[in-house]
Amino acid sequence: MDGRWRLLRKLVAAIAVVALGLVGMPSLAAAADPGAPGMPTGVSASPQAGRQVTVTWTAPEDDGGNLITAYKVSNSFDSSVATTTEPTWTGAFPTIGSDVPLTFTVRAVNAAGESDPSDASAPVLIPAVAPSEPRSVSATGGNGQAQVSWLAPLGNGGAAITGYAVTSVPGGQTCVTAGALSCVVPGLTNGTTYRFTVSASTIAGPSLPSAVSNAVTPIGPFAAVGTPRIIGVARVGATLRVNPGTWSPSPKLSFQWLRNGRSIARATGATYVLTAADRGTRTRVRVTGARVGVVTKPMLSSPTAVVGYGILANRRAPTITGTAKVGKTLTANPGTWSTSGVTIKYQWLRDGRTIRGATRKTYRLTKAAKTHRFSVRVTATKAGYKAATKTSGRTAKVTGVSNAGGGGGGNCTPGYSPCLPPKSDYDCAGGSGDGPGYAHGPIYVTGSDPYDLDRDGDGIACED
Repeated sequence: MDGRWRLLRKLVAAIAVVALGLVGMPSLAAAADPGAPGMPTGVSASPQAGRQVTVTWTAPEDDGGNLITAYKVSNSFDSSVATTTEPTWTGAFPTIGSDVPLTFTVRAVNAAGESDPSDASAPVLIPAVAPSEPRSVSATGGNGQAQVSWLAPLGNGGAAITGYAVTSVPGGQTCVTAGALSCVVPGLTNGTTYRFTVSASTIAGPSLPSAVSNAVTPIGPFAAVGTPRIIGVARVGATLRVNPGTWSPSPKLSFQWLRNGRSIARATGATYVLTAADRGTRTRVRVTGARVGVVTKPMLSSPTAVVGYGILANRRAPTITGTAKVGKTLTANPGTWSTSGVTIKYQWLRDGRTIRGATRKTYRLTKAAKTHRFSVRVTATKAGYKAATKTSGRTAKVTGVSNAGGGGGGNCTPGYSPCLPPKSDYDCAGGSGDGPGYAHGPIYVTGSDPYDLDRDGDGIACED
């Protein structure tokens, strides 16, 4: 019966269109799908907490002969469509402004299709709520302050953001903006570590604080920095020291000495002893002041004059030990010098004159030394220093002839020690002479040297 009634209704409508000449008028031609339900009625909307809206309506009296399976709810804000099976629906509108009217329409759905949209609900306004918190807060330290920046909240709660407030932790120092996404927090203590939070505000109130920013430690410059000054003589072996000058506030100082502008390994004290490597160069020192909360500051001294040779000074004169008697051996003691590590050379003197080849620490007194006085000249050298010499005092006059195995007694040729049995001639063994005798040295000449073995006259024959 219901099906025949629906068919009759459609026939009557078609006859009316033809009779009235109204073919093409959308109000009658755009009918719902055949068998579709009628449209819902009594649509109303009411705001809820959390920026939500609940929409209710009355199911259509005409279900089109099929069970209504769903309802489609549309809104005037973003034209989105929500589907529900009940004659009520609740949805959230976090981004709609609190001054934007919002209306809803509803369509009924059955197996045959959708109804026409209902009449729109009366408009509603959704009250604003506090915005969500700002995001991605970052900070950069400065001198007694910090620059803080952030991103706007994802949701403003339905009202325009009117400002932001930044708060330091610790200390509670703040800065505010009228919408800008950065500001400078003043009044911070240099050397103290801070983090920051940001809150956003609207007419509905402030947001929760953001997550804390990265940590920063403000630092500032020294109020005064010293000018380093080098004190000391620029020569090898001398000790240089640095006067760092006056700093405020008082810092921890560190030092680095430089040779022609390059750092010297392990030269990091307040004093520096010039070495042979420094000769011919100029020396400077870099003084660095450091203190918590203050910017580290390096300061460089003026260079020294070109570093010259060091001075070797004799502290105690050379001496000679031994008996001043023919056949005895004299020994030189080099004395002491102003620096360690010197190289010592000897030169023996007879009555103040150089003895050719006499450059050992010891000297054997020959018969030719009788009545003469001997001294030794000591020369000290060291890299980076000028050589220095000092001559010992003279011995007493050499006396007597030592008969230590060479006096000529028995079957020995006089004047030699050890004994050389008499022969027509002697040459030094290993030499180019033809003998017939050959002497194996060393042979000490204590007399007239009849075989002419002591060719250099130093009292010792066949030394090689």
